[in-house]
Amino acid sequence: MNSFDFHAPRTLATTLETLAATPNTRALAGGQSLLAAMRLGLAAPNALCDLQYLGGLQDVFVLDDVLSIGAMCTHDFIANSETIYLFCPMLCALARGIADQQVRNLGTLGGSIANNDPAACWPTALRALDARVITSEREIPADDFFYGVYETALRTAELILSVQFCKPSRAYYMKFEQTASRFALVGVAVSTFPKANAQSVRVALTGLGHGAVRWPEAETTLSRDFSIDEFESLMLPEAAATSDLQSSAAYRLHLARVLTRRCVAALLHVNIATPLLPVLSQKEAAFQEITSKNAHICAAGNDPKHELNMPLHGAQTISAPKTEVWSALFSAEHLTLCIPGARRVE
Repeated sequence: MNSFDFHAPRTLATTLETLAATPNTRALAGGQSLLAAMRLGLAAPNALCDLQYLGGLQDVFVLDDVLSIGAMCTHDFIANSETIYLFCPMLCALARGIADQQVRNLGTLGGSIANNDPAACWPTALRALDARVITSEREIPADDFFYGVYETALRTAELILSVQFCKPSRAYYMKFEQTASRFALVGVAVSTFPKANAQSVRVALTGLGHGAVRWPEAETTLSRDFSIDEFESLMLPEAAATSDLQSSAAYRLHLARVLTRRCVAALLHVNIATPLLPVLSQKEAAFQEITSKNAHICAAGNDPKHELNMPLHGAQTISAPKTEVWSALFSAEHLTLCIPGARRVE
Protein backbone atom coordinates (compact mmCIF):
# COMPACT_ATOMS: atom_id res chain seq x y z
CA MET A 1 0.00 0.00 0.00
CA ASN A 2 1.33 3.44 -0.96
CA SER A 3 1.70 6.30 1.54
CA PHE A 4 -1.10 8.88 1.62
CA ASP A 5 -2.35 11.90 3.55
CA PHE A 6 -5.35 11.55 5.83
CA HIS A 7 -7.96 14.26 6.39
CA ALA A 8 -10.87 14.18 8.85
CA PRO A 9 -12.92 17.35 8.20
CA ARG A 10 -15.86 18.28 10.43
CA THR A 11 -17.98 20.19 7.93
CA LEU A 12 -19.30 19.48 4.46
CA ALA A 13 -17.76 22.69 3.09
CA THR A 14 -14.31 21.73 4.36
CA THR A 15 -14.73 18.23 2.95
CA LEU A 16 -15.58 19.53 -0.51
CA GLU A 17 -12.66 21.95 -0.40
CA THR A 18 -10.29 19.13 0.54
CA LEU A 19 -11.56 16.86 -2.23
CA ALA A 20 -11.18 19.65 -4.79
CA ALA A 21 -7.81 20.97 -3.62
CA THR A 22 -5.83 17.74 -3.25
CA PRO A 23 -5.14 15.76 -6.45
CA ASN A 24 -6.36 12.16 -6.49
CA THR A 25 -8.15 12.38 -3.13
CA ARG A 26 -10.75 9.73 -2.33
CA ALA A 27 -13.66 10.07 0.08
CA LEU A 28 -13.58 7.37 2.77
CA ALA A 29 -16.96 6.12 3.96
CA GLY A 30 -16.89 2.62 5.51
CA GLY A 31 -13.72 1.63 3.69
CA GLN A 32 -14.84 -1.95 3.07
CA SER A 33 -14.18 -1.69 -0.68
CA LEU A 34 -11.68 1.15 -0.96
CA LEU A 35 -9.19 -0.07 1.66
CA ALA A 36 -9.25 -3.59 0.20
CA ALA A 37 -8.54 -2.15 -3.26
CA MET A 38 -5.65 -0.14 -1.84
CA ARG A 39 -4.14 -3.20 -0.18
CA LEU A 40 -4.30 -5.06 -3.49
CA GLY A 41 -2.74 -2.14 -5.37
CA LEU A 42 -5.90 -1.54 -7.38
CA ALA A 43 -6.26 1.98 -5.97
CA ALA A 44 -3.51 4.40 -4.95
CA PRO A 45 -5.01 7.72 -3.79
CA ASN A 46 -2.74 10.51 -2.64
CA ALA A 47 -5.09 11.32 0.23
CA LEU A 48 -8.17 10.01 2.03
CA CYS A 49 -10.94 12.27 3.29
CA ASP A 50 -12.82 10.61 6.17
CA LEU A 51 -16.57 11.29 6.16
CA GLN A 52 -17.50 9.85 9.54
CA TYR A 53 -17.55 13.21 11.35
CA LEU A 54 -19.95 14.94 8.97
CA GLY A 55 -23.39 15.60 10.41
CA GLY A 56 -26.57 14.77 8.54
CA LEU A 57 -25.18 11.92 6.47
CA GLN A 58 -26.79 9.31 8.75
CA ASP A 59 -30.30 10.81 8.77
CA VAL A 60 -33.28 8.67 7.77
CA PHE A 61 -36.76 10.11 7.21
CA VAL A 62 -39.88 9.74 5.07
CA LEU A 63 -41.51 12.75 3.39
CA ASP A 64 -44.38 12.58 0.89
CA ASP A 65 -43.94 8.82 0.31
CA VAL A 66 -40.24 9.24 -0.39
CA LEU A 67 -37.66 7.61 1.86
CA SER A 68 -34.35 9.41 2.35
CA ILE A 69 -31.37 7.41 3.66
CA GLY A 70 -28.15 9.20 4.47
CA ALA A 71 -25.08 8.10 2.54
CA MET A 72 -23.17 7.19 5.73
CA CYS A 73 -25.87 4.85 7.05
CA THR A 74 -24.30 1.43 7.53
CA HIS A 75 -25.78 -1.78 6.16
CA ASP A 76 -26.41 -2.93 9.74
CA PHE A 77 -28.27 0.28 10.61
CA ILE A 78 -30.47 -0.10 7.53
CA ALA A 79 -31.10 -3.76 8.28
CA ASN A 80 -32.46 -2.88 11.73
CA SER A 81 -34.19 0.44 11.04
CA GLU A 82 -37.91 0.42 11.87
CA THR A 83 -38.50 3.49 9.69
CA ILE A 84 -36.98 1.78 6.67
CA TYR A 85 -38.77 -1.50 7.38
CA LEU A 86 -42.18 0.18 7.54
CA PHE A 87 -41.46 1.96 4.25
CA CYS A 88 -39.99 -0.99 2.31
CA PRO A 89 -39.05 -4.26 4.09
CA MET A 90 -37.04 -5.35 1.05
CA LEU A 91 -34.34 -2.78 1.85
CA CYS A 92 -33.84 -4.21 5.34
CA ALA A 93 -33.70 -7.76 4.02
CA LEU A 94 -31.21 -6.80 1.32
CA ALA A 95 -28.96 -5.12 3.89
CA ARG A 96 -29.09 -8.19 6.15
CA GLY A 97 -27.74 -10.32 3.31
CA ILE A 98 -24.62 -8.25 2.64
CA ALA A 99 -21.31 -9.95 3.52
CA ASP A 100 -20.83 -10.66 7.25
CA GLN A 101 -21.62 -8.73 10.42
CA GLN A 102 -18.24 -7.00 10.58
CA VAL A 103 -18.64 -5.66 7.06
CA ARG A 104 -22.24 -4.63 7.73
CA ASN A 105 -21.11 -2.71 10.81
CA LEU A 106 -18.78 -0.52 8.74
CA GLY A 107 -19.90 -0.63 5.12
CA THR A 108 -22.23 2.16 4.02
CA LEU A 109 -24.95 2.70 1.45
CA GLY A 110 -23.11 5.64 -0.11
CA GLY A 111 -19.81 3.80 -0.27
CA SER A 112 -21.41 0.79 -1.95
CA ILE A 113 -23.12 2.72 -4.73
CA ALA A 114 -20.09 4.98 -5.28
CA ASN A 115 -17.92 1.88 -5.73
CA ASN A 116 -20.55 0.25 -8.00
CA ASP A 117 -19.20 -3.29 -7.86
CA PRO A 118 -20.79 -5.28 -10.71
CA ALA A 119 -22.03 -7.87 -8.20
CA ALA A 120 -23.18 -5.47 -5.45
CA CYS A 121 -26.74 -5.56 -4.11
CA TRP A 122 -27.50 -1.88 -3.47
CA PRO A 123 -27.34 -0.67 -7.09
CA THR A 124 -30.05 -3.22 -7.90
CA ALA A 125 -32.33 -1.83 -5.21
CA LEU A 126 -31.80 1.73 -6.44
CA ARG A 127 -32.73 0.83 -10.00
CA ALA A 128 -35.71 -1.29 -8.97
CA LEU A 129 -37.14 1.41 -6.69
CA ASP A 130 -36.60 4.33 -9.09
CA ALA A 131 -34.26 5.98 -6.58
CA ARG A 132 -32.47 9.30 -6.84
CA VAL A 133 -28.92 9.92 -5.65
CA ILE A 134 -28.60 13.28 -3.90
CA THR A 135 -25.09 14.70 -4.17
CA SER A 136 -23.37 17.90 -3.13
CA GLU A 137 -24.16 19.30 -6.59
CA ARG A 138 -27.36 17.73 -7.97
CA GLU A 139 -29.95 14.96 -7.99
CA ILE A 140 -29.19 11.98 -10.22
CA PRO A 141 -31.79 9.31 -11.15
CA ALA A 142 -30.48 5.82 -10.45
CA ASP A 143 -30.87 4.88 -14.12
CA ASP A 144 -28.41 7.67 -14.98
CA PHE A 145 -26.07 7.18 -12.03
CA PHE A 146 -24.61 3.73 -12.79
CA TYR A 147 -22.44 3.55 -15.89
CA GLY A 148 -21.33 -0.08 -15.75
CA VAL A 149 -18.43 -1.76 -14.00
CA TYR A 150 -17.07 0.44 -11.16
CA GLU A 151 -18.19 3.60 -12.95
CA THR A 152 -20.75 6.18 -11.89
CA ALA A 153 -21.89 9.65 -12.89
CA LEU A 154 -20.04 11.24 -9.96
CA ARG A 155 -17.75 14.11 -10.89
CA THR A 156 -14.45 14.99 -9.26
CA ALA A 157 -15.03 16.35 -5.72
CA GLU A 158 -18.75 15.48 -5.92
CA LEU A 159 -20.02 13.75 -2.79
CA ILE A 160 -23.06 11.52 -2.25
CA LEU A 161 -25.21 12.93 0.57
CA SER A 162 -28.24 10.64 0.54
CA VAL A 163 -30.42 8.33 -1.54
CA GLN A 164 -34.15 8.86 -2.00
CA PHE A 165 -36.38 5.85 -2.70
CA CYS A 166 -39.87 5.90 -4.18
CA LYS A 167 -42.41 3.88 -2.20
CA PRO A 168 -43.40 0.69 -4.03
CA SER A 169 -46.65 -1.18 -3.64
CA ARG A 170 -44.47 -4.23 -3.01
CA ALA A 171 -40.88 -5.25 -3.63
CA TYR A 172 -38.71 -8.33 -3.33
CA TYR A 173 -34.98 -9.01 -3.66
CA MET A 174 -33.32 -12.38 -4.06
CA LYS A 175 -29.77 -13.41 -4.83
CA PHE A 176 -27.75 -16.51 -5.51
CA GLU A 177 -24.58 -15.55 -3.72
CA GLN A 178 -20.92 -16.39 -4.05
CA THR A 179 -20.16 -18.49 -1.00
CA ALA A 180 -16.99 -16.75 0.18
CA SER A 181 -17.86 -13.10 -0.38
CA ARG A 182 -21.66 -13.20 -0.33
CA PHE A 183 -21.63 -10.95 -3.37
CA ALA A 184 -24.38 -11.82 -5.81
CA LEU A 185 -23.49 -14.35 -8.46
CA VAL A 186 -26.85 -13.12 -9.69
CA GLY A 187 -29.29 -10.89 -7.84
CA VAL A 188 -32.78 -9.79 -8.82
CA ALA A 189 -35.04 -7.06 -7.45
CA VAL A 190 -38.67 -6.82 -8.56
CA SER A 191 -40.93 -3.96 -7.50
CA THR A 192 -44.45 -2.89 -8.36
CA PHE A 193 -45.92 0.61 -8.28
CA PRO A 194 -49.46 1.97 -8.56
CA LYS A 195 -51.00 1.49 -11.99
CA ALA A 196 -51.10 5.26 -12.46
CA ASN A 197 -47.38 5.15 -13.15
CA ALA A 198 -46.31 4.66 -16.75
CA GLN A 199 -44.10 1.76 -15.66
CA SER A 200 -45.84 -0.15 -12.91
CA VAL A 201 -43.21 -2.92 -12.61
CA ARG A 202 -39.44 -2.56 -12.43
CA VAL A 203 -37.01 -5.47 -12.66
CA ALA A 204 -33.32 -4.91 -11.89
CA LEU A 205 -30.49 -7.44 -12.16
CA THR A 206 -26.97 -7.59 -10.77
CA GLY A 207 -24.09 -10.01 -11.14
CA LEU A 208 -24.43 -10.57 -14.87
CA GLY A 209 -21.10 -8.84 -15.47
CA HIS A 210 -22.21 -5.39 -16.61
CA GLY A 211 -23.25 -3.89 -13.29
CA ALA A 212 -26.83 -3.27 -12.22
CA VAL A 213 -29.17 -3.29 -15.22
CA ARG A 214 -32.89 -3.36 -15.82
CA TRP A 215 -34.80 -5.99 -17.80
CA PRO A 216 -37.20 -4.01 -20.01
CA GLU A 217 -38.92 -7.03 -21.59
CA ALA A 218 -39.78 -8.47 -18.18
CA GLU A 219 -41.03 -5.10 -16.98
CA THR A 220 -43.33 -4.69 -19.98
CA THR A 221 -44.71 -8.20 -19.72
CA LEU A 222 -45.25 -8.10 -15.97
CA SER A 223 -46.79 -4.62 -16.12
CA ARG A 224 -49.37 -6.04 -18.49
CA ASP A 225 -50.08 -9.12 -16.39
CA PHE A 226 -48.21 -9.72 -13.13
CA SER A 227 -48.22 -13.51 -13.08
CA ILE A 228 -45.85 -16.44 -13.30
CA ASP A 229 -47.54 -17.73 -16.45
CA GLU A 230 -46.84 -14.53 -18.36
CA PHE A 231 -43.19 -14.81 -17.42
CA GLU A 232 -42.69 -18.26 -18.94
CA SER A 233 -41.84 -17.02 -22.44
CA LEU A 234 -39.31 -14.38 -21.36
CA MET A 235 -35.64 -14.93 -22.15
CA LEU A 236 -32.61 -12.70 -21.65
CA PRO A 237 -30.36 -12.14 -24.69
CA GLU A 238 -27.04 -14.01 -24.70
CA ALA A 239 -25.07 -10.75 -24.61
CA ALA A 240 -26.69 -9.76 -21.30
CA ALA A 241 -24.19 -11.83 -19.26
CA THR A 242 -20.48 -12.63 -19.26
CA SER A 243 -18.48 -15.66 -18.15
CA ASP A 244 -15.75 -15.69 -15.51
CA LEU A 245 -14.16 -18.04 -12.98
CA GLN A 246 -17.36 -18.07 -10.93
CA SER A 247 -19.75 -19.25 -13.63
CA SER A 248 -20.58 -19.25 -17.30
CA ALA A 249 -22.72 -16.60 -18.96
CA ALA A 250 -25.36 -19.22 -19.76
CA TYR A 251 -25.61 -20.20 -16.09
CA ARG A 252 -25.99 -16.57 -15.05
CA LEU A 253 -28.78 -16.05 -17.57
CA HIS A 254 -30.53 -19.13 -16.25
CA LEU A 255 -30.20 -17.93 -12.65
CA ALA A 256 -31.52 -14.48 -13.55
CA ARG A 257 -34.62 -15.95 -15.11
CA VAL A 258 -35.25 -18.40 -12.26
CA LEU A 259 -34.74 -15.79 -9.53
CA THR A 260 -36.97 -13.26 -11.28
CA ARG A 261 -39.71 -15.84 -11.50
CA ARG A 262 -39.28 -16.65 -7.82
CA CYS A 263 -39.44 -12.97 -6.90
CA VAL A 264 -42.73 -12.70 -8.76
CA ALA A 265 -43.99 -15.81 -6.98
CA ALA A 266 -42.96 -14.36 -3.61
CA LEU A 267 -44.84 -11.13 -4.30
CA LEU A 268 -47.89 -13.20 -5.24
CA HIS A 269 -47.37 -15.35 -2.13
CA VAL A 270 -47.11 -18.45 -4.29
CA ASN A 271 -44.50 -21.00 -3.23
CA ILE A 272 -43.22 -22.43 -6.49
CA ALA A 273 -39.95 -23.68 -4.98
CA THR A 274 -39.35 -27.19 -3.77
CA PRO A 275 -39.78 -27.20 0.02
CA LEU A 276 -36.54 -27.21 1.97
CA LEU A 277 -37.46 -30.68 3.22
CA PRO A 278 -40.05 -33.01 1.71
CA VAL A 279 -43.20 -33.73 3.67
CA LEU A 280 -42.43 -36.66 5.94
CA SER A 281 -44.60 -39.72 6.02
CA GLN A 282 -46.28 -41.04 9.15
CA LYS A 283 -43.57 -43.71 9.38
CA GLU A 284 -40.99 -40.93 9.77
CA ALA A 285 -42.88 -39.09 12.53
CA ALA A 286 -39.82 -39.10 14.78
CA PHE A 287 -38.11 -36.76 12.34
CA GLN A 288 -41.05 -34.48 11.67
CA GLU A 289 -40.10 -31.62 14.02
CA ILE A 290 -37.57 -29.80 11.89
CA THR A 291 -36.43 -26.19 12.06
CA SER A 292 -34.59 -24.59 9.21
CA LYS A 293 -32.23 -21.62 9.16
CA ASN A 294 -32.11 -20.42 5.60
CA ALA A 295 -29.24 -18.32 4.31
CA HIS A 296 -30.10 -14.96 2.74
CA ILE A 297 -29.46 -16.53 -0.62
CA CYS A 298 -32.70 -18.42 -0.14
CA ALA A 299 -34.96 -15.48 0.54
CA ALA A 300 -33.71 -11.96 1.09
CA GLY A 301 -37.10 -10.58 0.37
CA ASN A 302 -40.00 -8.42 1.26
CA ASP A 303 -41.65 -9.68 4.44
CA PRO A 304 -40.14 -12.45 6.59
CA LYS A 305 -43.63 -13.92 6.99
CA HIS A 306 -43.61 -14.78 3.28
CA GLU A 307 -40.05 -16.03 2.84
CA LEU A 308 -39.57 -18.82 0.35
CA ASN A 309 -37.82 -21.98 1.46
CA MET A 310 -35.54 -22.66 -1.47
CA PRO A 311 -33.30 -25.71 -1.76
CA LEU A 312 -30.04 -23.78 -1.94
CA HIS A 313 -28.65 -23.55 1.56
CA GLY A 314 -29.95 -24.40 5.02
CA ALA A 315 -29.54 -26.21 8.29
CA GLN A 316 -31.92 -28.70 9.88
CA THR A 317 -32.33 -29.89 13.44
CA ILE A 318 -33.94 -33.28 13.93
CA SER A 319 -35.79 -33.49 17.21
CA ALA A 320 -35.47 -37.13 18.19
CA PRO A 321 -33.52 -39.37 20.62
CA LYS A 322 -29.81 -39.57 19.90
CA THR A 323 -30.00 -43.26 19.00
CA GLU A 324 -32.62 -42.60 16.33
CA VAL A 325 -30.70 -39.63 14.91
CA TRP A 326 -27.50 -41.69 14.81
CA SER A 327 -29.27 -44.49 12.96
CA ALA A 328 -30.75 -41.99 10.50
CA LEU A 329 -27.29 -40.70 9.62
CA PHE A 330 -26.54 -44.12 8.12
CA SER A 331 -29.85 -44.40 6.32
CA ALA A 332 -29.84 -43.31 2.69
CA GLU A 333 -33.60 -42.82 2.89
CA HIS A 334 -33.40 -40.36 5.78
CA LEU A 335 -30.33 -38.58 4.43
CA THR A 336 -32.18 -37.91 1.19
CA LEU A 337 -34.92 -36.21 3.19
CA CYS A 338 -32.47 -34.08 5.16
CA ILE A 339 -30.34 -32.78 2.29
CA PRO A 340 -31.99 -29.77 0.60
CA GLY A 341 -32.87 -30.58 -2.99
CA ALA A 342 -31.53 -34.15 -2.90
CA ARG A 343 -33.48 -36.77 -4.86
CA ARG A 344 -31.38 -39.80 -4.06
CA VAL A 345 -28.46 -40.65 -1.77
CA GLU A 346 -26.31 -43.71 -2.42
